[in-house]
Amino acid sequence: MRVELRPDERPWMVRAKFDYSAGLVKRLGAIPGCKWLPLDKEWVVPIEIAEDIFKYETPQQGGWTTSNIPVLHPYQRDGINSSLNAPGRRWFFTDEMGLGKTAQAIIACDLLSARRILVICPASVRR
Repeated sequence: MRVELRPDERPWMVRAKFDYSAGLVKRLGAIPGCKWLPLDKEWVVPIEIAEDIFKYETPQQGGWTTSNIPVLHPYQRDGINSSLNAPGRRWFFTDEMGLGKTAQAIIACDLLSARRILVICPASVRR
């Protein structure tokens, strides 16, 4: 099942759209803070639990699926939330080396549907 995540107007929430699954709908309905938006045909889910909710779904090619959303540390979630609120959608992640800035930047850019991004990293971390 393909799971599409995109930002909500509230920075601590994401919108999730996926093919119907009775089990997943039942799980989402039982979680406080999750809400079905019938007009948009998507769920609003707290960002800090989004990867936990969808991690059991089968990944598809392309787009963000739960298999390629890394497990985030609380400081990374805070950084992503800050970037979603940044004026003009411009920001820098300036943590120390090895703390996951690249993952933060890629996830934030995807949630913002950014068209152009610049990630500067040592050649040793490129794939």
